[in-house]
Amino acid sequence: MKTSFLPVLALPLVLSACGGGSTPSTAINLPVIASGTILAAQLGATQTSSTGANGTEYTTTPTEVQASDRTSSGLAITVSSTADPSGSTTRPRRQEALVDTLTDVAVTGALDRGATFTDVAGVEGTTYFEESSFGDTNARTDARTQIAGLSVYLVGSPRELVLHDVSAIEVSSFDSGTNEGIFGVGFIGNETASVPTANQATYSSAILVQNGYYRRGANAIASMRLQDASTKDAPSFDIIADFGAATLTADIANLELVGEQIGNTNDDNLLTDQVAGLFMQADITGNSASGTQMWFTDAAGNQLDIFSGPPVGETAALVSGGFFGEDAAEVAMSGILEGTIFIDDMDSGDSSVTPTGPVGFILSLTAGGAQ
Repeated sequence: MKTSFLPVLALPLVLSACGGGSTPSTAINLPVIASGTILAAQLGATQTSSTGANGTEYTTTPTEVQASDRTSSGLAITVSSTADPSGSTTRPRRQEALVDTLTDVAVTGALDRGATFTDVAGVEGTTYFEESSFGDTNARTDARTQIAGLSVYLVGSPRELVLHDVSAIEVSSFDSGTNEGIFGVGFIGNETASVPTANQATYSSAILVQNGYYRRGANAIASMRLQDASTKDAPSFDIIADFGAATLTADIANLELVGEQIGNTNDDNLLTDQVAGLFMQADITGNSASGTQMWFTDAAGNQLDIFSGPPVGETAALVSGGFFGEDAAEVAMSGILEGTIFIDDMDSGDSSVTPTGPVGFILSLTAGGAQ
């Protein structure tokens, strides 16, 4: 019999915090069998492991920020999580449930230059439910491929978000022979059968998963992420679906780009005062959306310079989206942005660091929302 524990999703991503509150007992919606879409990039990587109550778990982390391969369109992913017959269920609170599960992950297709995720089956892990949420799988006990998901945001707060038909996910595969990893962000859920073709819908949304890195020296990278400039939480905002114009848009303001710096490994250092927002847009086709419009914006909402800089030069961008639940009740939107950026105050006396000029970065994220 395994011992369940609250999920610590240690893949290279940031998961938004959950809070408290008094609600009826949550539903356990197993098995979770869902399909969706992921965007991905291949990077040099390393892998570490740790052993705990659920066995040996693996974490794959990038060692570079310039992709050697990437997707030019989304890849289809199918995830199936079933209750582990040798496992258990725990309820830390009435509105929470954590179930030991076995998870299968299958990805269809390859990145542009042929890199592929490794399909895995029967991976031991857990699936987490809160306030009858969709179900968030955390399966990291297979060294080849790991997955983590999230469909709740700041539960118990005025900005609470609980998604019942979709979960944001992060997936990574590692090749120990080449020391390369494939890092994907996306979503799985109950896809909407028929999406409206007129009018608009506004979705109260939040960034649920994000994974960012920038090069801080000749042989080192550092993490970075976007946060709300006022609350310091993962950003919350509106995603707008204009079904008549067939566009899906997230125009996020009041942001800060924060992360590690040379000599200061705290992840909340302000990296640049130039970045104050993020824009993402995709074209809707049926119950999905795709596009290449993703960029940082300044305090006035203007697009920061593309390709040339300063302060930012984006060299590759990809956006994907999808609608979930009855009558497109929920939405998810993913993006990967790769390019160069000027980081403030990089000169710490480290001879490997060039304090002037742009440095490479890669940022991937998935947001989810509900009407």
